[in-house]
Amino acid sequence: QTQPVPNPISYFMHRSPWWFHRFETLVNHAVELVVPFFLLLGHRMSALHGLLQILFQVLLIISGNLSFLNWLTMVPSLACFDDASLGLLFGSRLKERAARLQLPAAQGERISLGSCVRRVLNISLGLLITYLSIPVVLNLLSSRQVMNTSFNPLRIVNTYGAFGSITKERTEIILQGTSSLDPNDPTAVWEEFEFKCKPGDLRRRPCFISPYHYRLDWLMWFAAFQ
Repeated sequence: QTQPVPNPISYFMHRSPWWFHRFETLVNHAVELVVPFFLLLGHRMSALHGLLQILFQVLLIISGNLSFLNWLTMVPSLACFDDASLGLLFGSRLKERAARLQLPAAQGERISLGSCVRRVLNISLGLLITYLSIPVVLNLLSSRQVMNTSFNPLRIVNTYGAFGSITKERTEIILQGTSSLDPNDPTAVWEEFEFKCKPGDLRRRPCFISPYHYRLDWLMWFAAFQ
């Protein structure tokens, strides 16, 4: 419930037992540090990686209004599933029809010049990204990590983090306004401005807006740290 824009479920997640928080921390480290290496272990483990990543993002979506970040993260995970894995979602007739359509192309398939050029470009781009990622990895291993920073003029690779840290207590900036002609008048009535989704009135239930994003509500959470 100390995140920028909590939803109704955030309260219960925040108040969960200590063992649950330790378990979710363990799962978080496993999914982000161990599971990505499944991509190097064949198509079955790659599909397992995609499934775990999507489930992990779904849990994050349920836990709070984290804008569209988690929804976008699920998109690359779809590439982890090959035709055999995705075939489980379709009926046998549709799969047979797709196989018949692909059969003539597979029989007369030749490696064209364009295909060779594309492969060379893909490999070259991969090597370039690997080279440019060296300072990013060194920053990751450093005890003084720098977040939201680009390490080259082209901004191809960078470090990104939605939150540098999460506090145990919530700090709020309260904005007020008055219709009085003289704001310095002791009798002037000041009223608090309520945001569309940011926590404010304790009698109002938290909203659920993901993947929509109220940018001002989100930024007010960061402004409270200034």
